[in-house]
Amino acid sequence: MVGGAAPPAYSVIPVVGDGKWIWKEPPESETGYLEPRSYDVSLGIELEGSGPASDITSTTVAPLEYPEQKILDSSIDTRGCQAQIRKLAEGAGQLVLSAAEIGRGQMIRAVARFRMTLFKQFFAYQAEMFPAKQEVPPDVRKTYLQDSPGIQVRSRQVRSLAKELLSGTPKHPFEQARAFAEWVPKNIQPQIGSYTSVTAALDDRRGDCEEIWRGDCVSAGQGSLARR
Repeated sequence: MVGGAAPPAYSVIPVVGDGKWIWKEPPESETGYLEPRSYDVSLGIELEGSGPASDITSTTVAPLEYPEQKILDSSIDTRGCQAQIRKLAEGAGQLVLSAAEIGRGQMIRAVARFRMTLFKQFFAYQAEMFPAKQEVPPDVRKTYLQDSPGIQVRSRQVRSLAKELLSGTPKHPFEQARAFAEWVPKNIQPQIGSYTSVTAALDDRRGDCEEIWRGDCVSAGQGSLARR
């Protein structure tokens, strides 16, 4: 936590990266998953009892395997509890801690450790690869284009910005997505700080990698399915 003692319950979403693995220009002739890098990632849950309690359950986010993210090895260390990694849905994983009981002053903990290989993605998308008119399938809208932690797609600020940017943009969805992707780095100043949200980044005109990346996600959701 940044800025003081931890509250009774809080979470930190792990971000994998070292700030150096960035393309200034994407490769000209190659596409697909490129330049694999290895990472060790740890995440966990720690609970301290303020009084006797039973049937304890707690969760936090956990990585899953994707074409651009391979999990080579994983393990879970526990203290006073049981734990497992479970898949909630496509693209959503959890570390789940459970304990029959906890006493006052007792500490229980579960830590998951992953050895992973991550790949950069570059698909050389161009506007002509996408239809000019697109309908968002209901299952895609429900699964990927709704509010989620840190991403407020229904926010008045977000919708107002979407309307403003799209008003002077060609109708092709690819160009609409490009308009958002270009607006974010020009108007949101990179600044390392606490985990916030898209609306906070719009208010302050600054954000860490999470807020800036999410700004592009919101733009894609507001504009079209086209990916840059």
